[in-house]
Amino acid sequence: MAPGPRPIPFLHGFGDQPMDPYRPSISIPVFAQSGRFCLFALFALLSVGCPKQNEEPPTSPEARSQEAPSSTPSSKPTESPPLEILPEANTTEPEPIRPTPDPTATVQSLIGVVTLVGAIPPPAEPLLVEDPFCEPFPVHDSVHLVQTGEGGGLASVLVWISAGIPTDTHYPPPFEAAQLDIQDCQYHPPVLGVMAGQPLLIQNHDASLFQVHARPQQNEEFNLGFVLADTQTERIFPNPEVWIPITCDLHPWMRAFCAVLPHPFFDVTNAHGHFQIPIRGLPHGDYQLSVRHPVLGEHSIAITLPDDLEHTLSFEFQAPAGTSEKEKPDTE
Repeated sequence: MAPGPRPIPFLHGFGDQPMDPYRPSISIPVFAQSGRFCLFALFALLSVGCPKQNEEPPTSPEARSQEAPSSTPSSKPTESPPLEILPEANTTEPEPIRPTPDPTATVQSLIGVVTLVGAIPPPAEPLLVEDPFCEPFPVHDSVHLVQTGEGGGLASVLVWISAGIPTDTHYPPPFEAAQLDIQDCQYHPPVLGVMAGQPLLIQNHDASLFQVHARPQQNEEFNLGFVLADTQTERIFPNPEVWIPITCDLHPWMRAFCAVLPHPFFDVTNAHGHFQIPIRGLPHGDYQLSVRHPVLGEHSIAITLPDDLEHTLSFEFQAPAGTSEKEKPDTE
């Protein structure tokens, strides 16, 4: 009998898969198979455990916050700056920055003197003072408003251009405040001028109680109580008014007068009766110049610019016939 086909043994190749029976039988040792498995395991381990060469390691949130900001604007709003505590009201503040005046510019001025003709009558007996703080100071009703200097020059006289200025011209008020002080139980100065809209700084230097009471007709009335020394406040009169009496409800002899003007062409005479009014920006032409004193009244003269810039202007007041404690200064 012819021999049949030779039985094909079940050969194991790689893994448990049968090999092709028509290929030569290759016997693979067991340790080779185990080595191949280890090779695959090593390759998988290296693939998972080793980072790529070009890949950067992940960073923590803290590290990312320290990185340089991106050029793209952030949508998160910026934080507000810390709160700045402003100085107290009685702290001296720095002067505002203003343009430096031109030293080559020529500023023409109206100059003059106001004199008193006659002798000032002696004051009557001082008023009865019920405030112990004010007892050392001699106080009278209105005599202190009539003061003269060398040559009979009359102090505390308001001098201003009262007519002729174009009504369509606006003069901005200065930043610097005018000042009214309470010292030795009196107002200083007793007469002052401000521009409409200019601050008026009121300061108390006495260790007593005062009520600063302004009684205007064209502006808002105020009555301010000062209970401590070295205290201050500011007020503004927005409307022109000549003039505003300022009294103290607790000290009846205390009086001051504030003139509120729409232009800067005014002055108050000094201790010797002299005044000087710069007229920069005032057109040439005819004007009226007025002078006013709280006790002695008011006078006016006609002037012409620039002709009256070449000589000194003069005004005269007659001394009052007598002075009593019942006399009331001008309050209109």
